[in-house]
Amino acid sequence: MNTLALELQNLRLNDSGIYRLSVTTSAFEALTGETSLQVFEKISNASLIGPEESLIEGYSSASITSEGTGIISSVEWMKDNSPLSPSNRIIFSPDNRSVSISPVQRSDSGEYQCTYRNPVSSVTVKHSLIINYGPEDVSIEGPNEVNLGVRVSLSCSANSEPSASFSWRFNGKDTSVTTHTFTIEKTNFTHSGDYECTASNSVTKRSDSQRHALLVKGKQLKLT
Repeated sequence: MNTLALELQNLRLNDSGIYRLSVTTSAFEALTGETSLQVFEKISNASLIGPEESLIEGYSSASITSEGTGIISSVEWMKDNSPLSPSNRIIFSPDNRSVSISPVQRSDSGEYQCTYRNPVSSVTVKHSLIINYGPEDVSIEGPNEVNLGVRVSLSCSANSEPSASFSWRFNGKDTSVTTHTFTIEKTNFTHSGDYECTASNSVTKRSDSQRHALLVKGKQLKLT
């Protein structure tokens, strides 16, 4: 090219490089100059790959890896729209393309976001983690004393992910009740005793129990 302007059309990645210009003046003086050009392509095929197995609090480890095509200038990680920072449990790879969490805690549940950027594009991909835990803090709500002939319900609850399933025992014997509520439609003296609720988690394979004493009181009519 023997002009002072160079135009590049339909840029390709291999057009990146250093361009030099040499000019000879009418007085036969040689002048030179140079500039650099970096060509970027838009980031594509971005995705996050996370663990497929169930994650259990305090036991499992999780790794999330990001992928994408194109020259990537920066990688930013966030969790639930807040910056994700490294810690003694959360470790980023040297290229910032992946993050490892070990061991996982329930606070690690949420939506993870990875943003790829270069001067011509920005792409954000997401992946959700669910950390399973429990059951724990099993409790039974209900009266300790009731009158004869009334309706009474005992309600069992537990902290658990996923939600716990429940079973009940009365005075050490299994019952057919498998809901969180044990209901007696009309109390009699045989309902006095020890009620035990067991909460179970099908993923963590753990269970925990709580007991509740119930006393039925009142006067029983005598038939004559």
